[in-house]
This record gives sequence, structure tokens and C-alpha cells, in this order.
Amino acid sequence: MTDIEKTETPANAEQTTASIPPARQRRSWIFHFLCVLVLLLLCCGLLLTWFVKTESGSRSLFALIDYVSLGSLKASGIQGSIGDDIQIDELLLKTPTLEIKASGVQLSWHPAALWHKQVLVDRLQASSLLVATASSNTPASLPTDLGLPFALQARELALGRLVVADILAGGKQKEVVTLTALKGSLQFVAQQYRAQLALSSPWGNANVTSATMASQRPFALKGNALLQGQVRADVPPVAAQLQVAGNLQELKLALQAQLQEKLITPAVSAEVEKKPVADKKISHLNGTASALIAPFDAQIFKSAHVDIQHFNPAAWASAAPEADLRLLADLRPKSEQNAQQKVAQKTQQKAPQNTEKNITKSTAKNIIQPASSNHVEGEISVTNAASGPLNRNAIPVRSVSASLNWQAAHLDFSNLVVQVESKGQLRGDASLDLQGAATRAHAQLSLTNIDLNQIDQRLHSTHIHGNAKVQTAANQTILTQAQLSDGKARLNTELSYDLNKVLLTLSKFELQAEDSRLDAKGEIA
Repeated sequence: MTDIEKTETPANAEQTTASIPPARQRRSWIFHFLCVLVLLLLCCGLLLTWFVKTESGSRSLFALIDYVSLGSLKASGIQGSIGDDIQIDELLLKTPTLEIKASGVQLSWHPAALWHKQVLVDRLQASSLLVATASSNTPASLPTDLGLPFALQARELALGRLVVADILAGGKQKEVVTLTALKGSLQFVAQQYRAQLALSSPWGNANVTSATMASQRPFALKGNALLQGQVRADVPPVAAQLQVAGNLQELKLALQAQLQEKLITPAVSAEVEKKPVADKKISHLNGTASALIAPFDAQIFKSAHVDIQHFNPAAWASAAPEADLRLLADLRPKSEQNAQQKVAQKTQQKAPQNTEKNITKSTAKNIIQPASSNHVEGEISVTNAASGPLNRNAIPVRSVSASLNWQAAHLDFSNLVVQVESKGQLRGDASLDLQGAATRAHAQLSLTNIDLNQIDQRLHSTHIHGNAKVQTAANQTILTQAQLSDGKARLNTELSYDLNKVLLTLSKFELQAEDSRLDAKGEIA
């Protein structure tokens, strides 16, 4: 007997679905999900390709950025595509405190290098770039890291004109500096920036031959630059080598300048005795300067030293006398301790009869204010290796030395000593106020053994002693008071000289020699 197998058919569809294994159901859902995901990625890839590889897509991308940024970033005149070469007539980034405007932008790069975490730029150039910022009371702070998440290599960077400006109240802009013809390259490799740069400025040309900076704090920095320029057409050109070393916490600057100046034979009057001068005389001016600065400290300036040798005024102005000057300066921020000492000295000098208690109170009242960040003090000196009388077209001064106190536009020269020809000497104090349209000056001097014949050989020999006070007024007038003596002769005078009217006014002129006396007043035009 043969058994016949019978197949039973399910009664409904629910029974059929329930009979499908769970593993088969999961594979079906995964397949459909992957199909949707691939389709979505394909659409994104096509959209990205359209954005990057087509001109219309690049324009749409910048329009989307403009919309998302609420109008802060705008681009106009787009030609080409982001994925190849692109040109933008104007690119503008504007916020309440920052405005960056680039014109004539051209970019040629390799987007495929992004897959290897690299940004490779063949050429990036712009005809002009404006960078305007609003001032802030918040002090700048040193960042921790300036590194990039990718390697960078920009082979050719070029900018026709760079304008740096300040944003003033009301949205107006004030130009600070303008640089032209900027050209260079930039790399970021192994957590270090490397750059080269050449540019032109109102003061001359600069060529940064090499510059490196670490990307992490304290940002070790090293660089060399060659500066060449001519401030005015009538001023000899200057070549200087600048070296930078250190880091952004404490930066050392060293400058070495040289100038080969052809001496211009000065024009002298017929009355002046001409000194024999060769037809061609070359004076090699050279100088060095060094400074220590802390860009992110409250007191940025730390110290400076300047040494200029063989400076000849006649090489810079045809009417100036000849000289061989050496200028030395050592400057530093004015410390609170020095300020306190000087205030105490002035207090004691002005009121020696006061008790110690009153002096202490007066001193404390003046020294509780902290020293200003732009308050500089130091020593300066000038020596003249070719001093001589005025009638030989020379400067009758052998040396000048003083202690400098410089705050904002005001300069004080204390312990001023001027050694003139022979054994003459002037001592005292002087000050300059450079604020405003007119420069204000004041000097109070004591004169010792001044020989006029050594100053100008056409004058008689003298031994002048005395005191003199000279100051300038706002109306371009020089006021002078002097009490002088030469042997038995005495002179007490007050006079003023108006630079605009070229007028000398004698308010008092009292000259006495033994039994003779002369009193005079008047004007000399």
C-alpha cells in the first residue's frame, strides 16, 4: 500500500505572512533601507557635484550662504566653479565690528586633496582687500593653539592693494595704512607655519625672505626681512636688515641699517668761510637698533637700544651744516618705583621747609596712581666727531646728553648737558609738547664759559656765564629771558621773535659794563 502525501493550503494571507521566517523579513527591510540610503547619497553626490563643478551651482551655493548668514557674507560676479578655477568680482563679510571686502578674487586649487587632509592652492590673488575693525576695550589675549586640522600649501599669493582701517562711530571708516604689491607663499606643515612675503609701502619695499612660527603656545617665532626705501625724493635711500626671534610672549627685534649717502655741497653765503671739501665725499651712515616687546602684555614695550653712527645732516638737506654725529638711546618703560622716587625728589625740592609727615602725605598722594603703559624713560646722547664753528659750515657742539621722560606726545629732557666748542657748557632741563598743530618747547639753562669766537670765528672771544629761559608760544613766537655776564659786563634781557612776521621785539635790554649802562626797547624787522 502506497501512502499519498497531501499538501495543505493556508486558509488566508495572515497565515501566509506568519509562515515567513523572521531572518528573511530582516533581510528584506535592510535591502530596502540600503536602496533608499544609496539613492539619498547619490542625490547628495549629484547636488554636491552641481555645487562644486558648475558655475550655476557655485552661484546657488553662495546665495544659500548669503541666506543662512542673514546677509553677512555676500558674493557677486561669480565666474567659474569652486571645484576648478573661480573668479569673484566682490566678496564681502560684514558684521557690526568687522568688515572684510575683497575685489577681483581669483582662486585656483585642488579640491581632491581634501580627501588627504590637505589644502593645495596653486594661486590665490585679489586686486584689493579692505580690512576694517572697530576698536575694543577688551585687551587681546594670547591664544592656546593656532593649528589647522589639515596641511596647507599656498604656492602663490598675490594682492594688489591692502587697506587697513578703523571703524568709527556712525559706521565711518578711517584709513590707517595702505600696502601695495603684496606677493608671497604660505605653508602649514608639521604644526609650523612657513611664509615668504614681498610688499610695497609708503616708506619703501619690504621682502620677508623667511618666517616661521609654531602653531602652539608660546608660538616660537623666527624671521628675516630686508627693508629698502626712500621716505622723500630729497632724502637718501635706506637699506635695513630686520631679524625677529623669540615667541609671541616675548619678542626680540634687531634692526641693522646702512646708507651710502653722497654728500651734497651745501650752499653757503659769501660771508661764510668755505671749508675745503672734495668734489665727491662719501659718508657711510650705519646704525643698529634692538627692542624687546610683549605683544599681549598690558605693557607691550619692554626695552629698546638705538645706535646710529656717521649721521651727516648735509647729506639730507643742502642748507644744513656738516657733522659726524653718533646718536645713542636706551629706553625702557617707566617703573612705578622710579616714578615714586622722582615725585619724592620734586616734593622735597619744592617744599624743603615742610615736615617729614607732610612730605610723606604729598608724595603718597602723587604716587598711588599706577604708571601709564605708554610712559617711557631712558638716556639719550649725541656726540659730534666733526664739530666746528658756524662760519666753517659746521656745528659748534661736541656732545649732548640728557635723561628722557616720554609720555604720549610730551617729552621731558632732564639733566641736559650740552658741551660746546672749547670748554663751554650748557646745563638744565627742557621739554617738548607735540600735541596739537604747533609744537611747544621750553628750556631753562645755565651757561658756563661760553666763547662766542669758538661758535663763530667772526665774533670776539668771550667767557659768558649766566642763566637763560626759552619757550615757544602758540602763535609761533619764541620768548627768551636771559641774565648773562662776561667779566665786568652784565646783560639782562627779555625778547620775543615772531616766526610768522619775522619780527624781533626787545621788551627789556639792560647792558652794563663798569660805569656805562644801556637801556633799550624796540622792534627789529
